[in-house]
Amino acid sequence: GELAMDNVMQARRLSPLDPLRYFFDSLSATAALSANDFQAAADFAATSYRLNRRHASTLRALIVSQWRLGRADEARKFVGELLEIEPGFTVSRWFERSPSSGFPIGTAWASALREAGVPA
Repeated sequence: GELAMDNVMQARRLSPLDPLRYFFDSLSATAALSANDFQAAADFAATSYRLNRRHASTLRALIVSQWRLGRADEARKFVGELLEIEPGFTVSRWFERSPSSGFPIGTAWASALREAGVPA
């Protein structure tokens, strides 16, 4: 988590005006999640969301961070939005293709997604 945060912060410094800034913000949110910094993850994901409301990775980061912060209603709102843009999305399908699936962090994120209302 800490190394991931160092790397995304360096990427952000190198490309401060990138036209795909939402993507850097989404990556930053995921790195913050891996560092268990749920507030930073929520902040980065919210910034990404304002720039691109249809980026599924951003919505997943919003769901996990909001759920871990105890903001269940917010997390569930983003579950609805995720399922609108990706109707067949399930936790099990995500887990199968996620590079984090072989690690405890992947299991924790899958649990948060499921608890927030993403179909298993």
